[in-house]
Amino acid sequence: PEPTSPSKELRPPTTAPETPQHILLAPPKTLRGLIPNDTDIVESFRSVDAQFACEHRGVRCGTTATSVYIGYDPVSDTWDVKCGWAGDSRAVLIEPDAKTFANLAIDHRIENDAERERINVAAKTDLLPNGTPRSYITRRQNSRGEYGPKAVFSGSTGISHLMTRSIGDPHGAPALIPDAEIISKQGVANGSWVVLASDGLWDVFDEAGVAKVVRSTRHPAHAARKLTLDSVARRRQYGMTADDVTVIVIELTAPVIQPPESRTSPSKVADIDH
Repeated sequence: PEPTSPSKELRPPTTAPETPQHILLAPPKTLRGLIPNDTDIVESFRSVDAQFACEHRGVRCGTTATSVYIGYDPVSDTWDVKCGWAGDSRAVLIEPDAKTFANLAIDHRIENDAERERINVAAKTDLLPNGTPRSYITRRQNSRGEYGPKAVFSGSTGISHLMTRSIGDPHGAPALIPDAEIISKQGVANGSWVVLASDGLWDVFDEAGVAKVVRSTRHPAHAARKLTLDSVARRRQYGMTADDVTVIVIELTAPVIQPPESRTSPSKVADIDH
């Protein structure tokens, strides 16, 4: 979707986007082999984090990151879906009936029991020379006292974050790691949907509400645009900022295999609308 700002209203498309064409000119026996392994995904997140730290020294420029990898098996007519993420930009898998869904990513926040325990352990074992924890959890403070939700603090810089994992935050607590967590799903039915979105959407929508929008539109471009528009409207209604809403909707539709004699260009995987 287009970036949003208070001075620019998003408007529904005047014409329906063309039906996505999924054409595979040179299909391997299975596309499952195209999905990277877990170790490679984790290392890629660490590599990007290191690059951010190198190229943006002195700049606090952290971000969430969510990536989804898909592979189609023409024999079983099903998909493998793998999600790697750091932060709270969530992803959800919606089945073809658009009523059943499963989370592909779980928010890396202090409310996450496993993440909170990981940081509490670090607070006891990873200490500065003066005995102060390098990473710890507490609420922020100002002249009036504590305020807001609990955050992850750096014992050396005092900088805090609400997330427990991110990319590009070298000034944060050492326990604020860039390591991707990974969830994999096998045998996903053809015709399913994947929705990736920043917290700008998840602050005002739950998974059931997102599935309802997908069900009502039945088109990835329409669904993504409606979710964006509705999120912006709800955030304005609730007095929230409207500049962090990003939505991607993917429809898992089986590729159309062109016979060899109909090929007119070098073998490649065609672009897929979403």
